[in-house]
Amino acid sequence: MIYTIGYIYVHLVISGGIIINIKKTSKEISKELNRIENSINRKLNSFYNSVIKGSMLPIESLQQKHAATIKNIIRKTVQDSYLYGSKIVTKQASDVNTEFVDFVSVTDIQNIQNITERVSAQFWKTAGRLHRREQDFILTPDKQLDLKPAFDTTAAMIGLGSFAVFNAFNNASFSKLQQIATQEVLITAEGRLNITGRVLFGPDFADLGIIQGRVTFVTQRDDKVDPDICAPLEGTQYDIIEDAGDPVLEQMSTYGQMHNHCRCILVPSLDVDVAPESER
Repeated sequence: MIYTIGYIYVHLVISGGIIINIKKTSKEISKELNRIENSINRKLNSFYNSVIKGSMLPIESLQQKHAATIKNIIRKTVQDSYLYGSKIVTKQASDVNTEFVDFVSVTDIQNIQNITERVSAQFWKTAGRLHRREQDFILTPDKQLDLKPAFDTTAAMIGLGSFAVFNAFNNASFSKLQQIATQEVLITAEGRLNITGRVLFGPDFADLGIIQGRVTFVTQRDDKVDPDICAPLEGTQYDIIEDAGDPVLEQMSTYGQMHNHCRCILVPSLDVDVAPESER
């Protein structure tokens, strides 16, 4: 069920008295994601300016030669952002049950790979537009050929950086909650993955209560927030099971952004409704 808490942030109480402060958590998340984003922005800018800008080779040749380099840069960023989002969820899980074993599943690895491929493809598409623009001419009123004004390379790389970082983090927030709430992967007592399609959340945990995963849509709360798309969603919570298929949740969990340059995040929270002993 979707419900909105508006601009007044509440504490989400988890069993055992554990409390998640959405406002505080979102600030911590934004700080870390901004650090990762700044790092990839520098690397992409440096790569474009040193390798692509001014090159006489077609973008297809440059891509063939340097695809692995770009993929490595992007994969590192995607992996750092994804694992950070995953860690937030698994930390909540271990706070609820100390016998919970952290894990990286096949689903996680596939998600990181898919996001890496998606962002890499977008990099070369964007780089191609920038590169071709450098060689575009216009006919001036006095019948002279002149180069068209170049596109803003820095802005383009910032857009790609935010796409990689927020896509990975928001995908991880949703996916990890979903894996735990739907018991997708089994962790043995020794901490080894067992491919059976379930999660062991501590001994006999399934009998203790209902696991619920929720995400809260949080903007950066500044003048860059889109007033029509993102601002109205501030503070909205989504249950990852009950609200599956909701267009906002679908967009954010799949593509990580509501629009280009979107910096909104899905703050995860794991809730466990503990059943009375008589019902276990």
